Amino acid sequence: MPYVACCRWVLDRLKNVKEFEGNKQYVSELLSILMQSSTANQLKLAAMNGIDALLSCVFPYKGRNARTDGEEEYVGNLFGCLCSCLMPAENKLKFMQVSHPALKSIEHQQMQVLYLALNLVMYIAPAIQAMHAQGLQLH
Repeated sequence: MPYVACCRWVLDRLKNVKEFEGNKQYVSELLSILMQSSTANQLKLAAMNGIDALLSCVFPYKGRNARTDGEEEYVGNLFGCLCSCLMPAENKLKFMQVSHPALKSIEHQQMQVLYLALNLVMYIAPAIQAMHAQGLQLH
């Protein structure tokens, strides 16, 4: 139960604070660590509509780049969370079913590119997860 309460707080913090601030960066790092460490965590987050919440947080960066290094790290952490959350097959299905406006607004051609990119992420994610488990990092 404390884990669920913590994840709810983290998701609320990410979604409800509109402007970027350092605390959002730290919260995204915490969530990224939790998602990398356990399949159970990934499933619990998806059960709380976490995938939709993460997409909502990433959506503002569709048309613009991060303004600062901290903001860039924040977006990278969110992307890492999404990659980790899409590891379990159940979560991949939830992702494809999500009715997020960000996904609905993408034209057909862009959707094909998105699916190719997601397939690449799903192919690479296990290797990245294994690197993290060994204490290695990408730079």
